[in-house]
Amino acid sequence: MPNPTQWRNSGDIARFPFSENATLLSDGGVSLPDGLFADARIFCPFFIEPPFYLKSLIYDGSSVSGEIWGSELVGSFVANLTGFTARSVSLVDSGSAECGVLVFGAAPLDALSKIPIGTHTFSPEAASLETSCLILLPNGACYALMVADIRRTGKVALIEGEGIRLIPEGQTIRVDAVGATATLEECCQSTGAPLKALNGVGPDSTGRLALGIAGFTEPTTRQDLRQVLRITVDPHGLTFYLV
Repeated sequence: MPNPTQWRNSGDIARFPFSENATLLSDGGVSLPDGLFADARIFCPFFIEPPFYLKSLIYDGSSVSGEIWGSELVGSFVANLTGFTARSVSLVDSGSAECGVLVFGAAPLDALSKIPIGTHTFSPEAASLETSCLILLPNGACYALMVADIRRTGKVALIEGEGIRLIPEGQTIRVDAVGATATLEECCQSTGAPLKALNGVGPDSTGRLALGIAGFTEPTTRQDLRQVLRITVDPHGLTFYLV
């Protein structure tokens, strides 16, 4: 029967999540220590092509950061090592959306102490990732939806709001803005058709259309050429005339 303690000890020095063929040797000849990371789950968009690998690792003694690349940047991470207790760090893409997670080994600080402070870059062959760590998103897949700066994940429901219609069309959903009518209907006592425009000008969101009169000075004599605009209201409209 396998000894669980032996399995955990050997797992701490395994190369995973890097591939077995990865040399873990940086472009500058620095060897990335085994056991720094223990696992990874990385969402890779369909437009980024393999191989996927750790392209850079920056260690300054108080923090460690790095980038995961394919044909372009997949995601980056930053971990503050001051009072470090976390076992994982999130990956974020170029749009600051979370796109995966890296799990540290049992003793990441000990592993980092074995490499010099500085920036270490790697080739795809040197730091390639195991395919089992990668979740390849097909064309059209969306792993996050940002609405008003709030990130939504999982199953997201689209609900028709006031004045909006959602119309399924094959594999797409058409969003039609038909205009809110509830407020307009509430303020109209007549059963007739509401006023839609006056000389091309439409009402506000409550159905009101305001008519204003510019400032003027009242005539002082009958010979005064200045005239005053008067408006009278009847049940079916407004009458404008000059006096």
